[in-house]
Amino acid sequence: MDILFHTKPEEQAKYKSIKKINGKRFLILLLVFVFLLSSCSILSKDSKEKTEPDSNNPEVSLDEEYTETKETQLASKPDNESSVLRIYWQVRDNYNPLNTFDYSGRAAFQLMYRSIFKINNANVLSMDLARSASYIADKNLYRIELVPGITYSDGTLITAKDCAASILQYKENLANYFALNEVTQDNDEIESEEMEDQSIESNNNLLEIMQKYPDLFTANNNFQTQHDEDFLFAGTLKNELKLLSLIDEIIINNEYTFEINLRDPDVLEATDQEETDQTDLYDNPEITDNIEEVDQNDEITENTEENNSESDEETIDLEKRIYYEKDPGLLFALTMPIIPEKSVSSASLPSVSSTDYIIEKNEQGNILLSTNSPDVPLQKIQLLPFPNITSAMTALLENELDFIYLNEHNFNIYSKQNNANILSFPGQRYYYLSFGNGETINIPEIKEAIINVWQIRDDLASSLSGNQTINNLPLHYNDQAIYEFNLFEQKYDSLDAQTIHELENLDIELKVIVPDSTLERNWAFTLREKMLGMNIILDFEYVECDLYQTVLEQGNYDLAFNSIDLPYPMSILDAFELIKPSTMASLTNSEAELHKEINSYFYSVDRKIDPKILSEKNNSYREFITGKYSELDILGIGFAPVGILLSKNIEGSTESHLAEPYSGLEDLWVWQ
Repeated sequence: MDILFHTKPEEQAKYKSIKKINGKRFLILLLVFVFLLSSCSILSKDSKEKTEPDSNNPEVSLDEEYTETKETQLASKPDNESSVLRIYWQVRDNYNPLNTFDYSGRAAFQLMYRSIFKINNANVLSMDLARSASYIADKNLYRIELVPGITYSDGTLITAKDCAASILQYKENLANYFALNEVTQDNDEIESEEMEDQSIESNNNLLEIMQKYPDLFTANNNFQTQHDEDFLFAGTLKNELKLLSLIDEIIINNEYTFEINLRDPDVLEATDQEETDQTDLYDNPEITDNIEEVDQNDEITENTEENNSESDEETIDLEKRIYYEKDPGLLFALTMPIIPEKSVSSASLPSVSSTDYIIEKNEQGNILLSTNSPDVPLQKIQLLPFPNITSAMTALLENELDFIYLNEHNFNIYSKQNNANILSFPGQRYYYLSFGNGETINIPEIKEAIINVWQIRDDLASSLSGNQTINNLPLHYNDQAIYEFNLFEQKYDSLDAQTIHELENLDIELKVIVPDSTLERNWAFTLREKMLGMNIILDFEYVECDLYQTVLEQGNYDLAFNSIDLPYPMSILDAFELIKPSTMASLTNSEAELHKEINSYFYSVDRKIDPKILSEKNNSYREFITGKYSELDILGIGFAPVGILLSKNIEGSTESHLAEPYSGLEDLWVWQ
């Protein structure tokens, strides 16, 4: 027992010692394990912070977010929910919506900001922020009332002060834009060699794309002619500036009402004439040499004129106009974005919007527009900056972009091919066919036959407009007023049997010149098919766009595709007068009244006309048109698209980023 009790404490001590050591080891292992868990947690958190955007930080990289989550979005999102739509816009240093004159920027800012008035896809001026607008002739001013209660995204009210500040700042920026362009043109002449080098580099870039993507281009295009022109049509902007120059001052009546006082028309005309005379003086040095001689003649006649000065002053006072006889159309120039008064002179993008979109901008210049409104088809739009169309086109082909804007010139280079779809929208270009000096068309019987068969015009234009398909939106080919007035309705509902028999026996063949561009080529094929049904053969000659005007003026053809661009405000009569200026040389009193009524309709907001008046005078309007423009009775095709959105990712494609890629795209268009 002693031995037993003697050895037991030793074993117990040994056991306790081992247990103590094991406990220390366990504690150390436990501490290491806890440390590793903590490290993993921290690393996981860091990783998460790097891959997930901070909702409180708008400067987070949208590119990284989209790149990391793109495949997950495509796999997990339901078919009826669209993901981010990536759209090209031009690189810019100035993000002020009031200092933006390129198509891509103008389209983007239209998504972010509302305007006093807007122009819709029927080429009609309608109200946006405005609730009412009227021209008060005897006071020579416009009075505009805003819809009360409309706010920016931060809840701040949009007021008359914002509108006045935006109008005046846009006017100033537009004037500076043209002044800067004049300086740039002068510098371009001085630096012509440098421009040639840039042109060569640009052409090389284009050739690289052509070699990499041969199916993108048509065989007939001249690849050495590239235009990276992204800026709005100069004629439209100049007309805007001309209208805005009518403004003398803007008076704020209250929070939602303001008045635009116009400059005296006589003073304005005198100023314009003085500027013209000054320009002539600089352009014609010989005028300066004759100034002294003119002054001497003035001294001789001075005494004679003094005797009649008093009576002349009385006559001037009686004839002096203090207002415009009709609405001068200023409202058509009030389509600029309206932004907060405090932001009008800033070069930064305003932090608030006035539409359903919320604006987020990152350091790379990418802008994300997002909305939760179920009424907005395009829920998320990402604006990706590129220096020019060539680089944007490369990104489109490599699936880094969904849509880019193309103007007419670039459209003829990057035309519709196997893997691209063109989405066209209406503009204000008026297309028509004009007669030439060809022998065939000037045979009276044939010319009359062509006039008689032109009842297919509406059918032709409808065919040219296209139908809603999976690949393209319909092209709105005509102006609303053409239908309103039935201006193109023919005298004959159908061709009589004798006319058809005469056509079959004539076996007419016409030489037609066509601009070598994608749109006109497509139209020419459609026209040929239509005319073949009437036993009229069209022999097309395609002319390079740069040479087309010269060939057109030579007149060596029977028919020619032709077009004119119309700045707002515009009237169908403006188009006809530009085609044939002599038509307005003399008007009777009744014709002048009809002319005034038709133009008043075109220049009005929402283009409203009393149905009773329209019914009573419809025939008078049509007879006036067909009487003054007898040849034009057959020529007009109508208004057609002047701009294009090009898409590579389309519905049904495995690379598509949109469930309904064409829904809501009208909002991206610039209604000039």
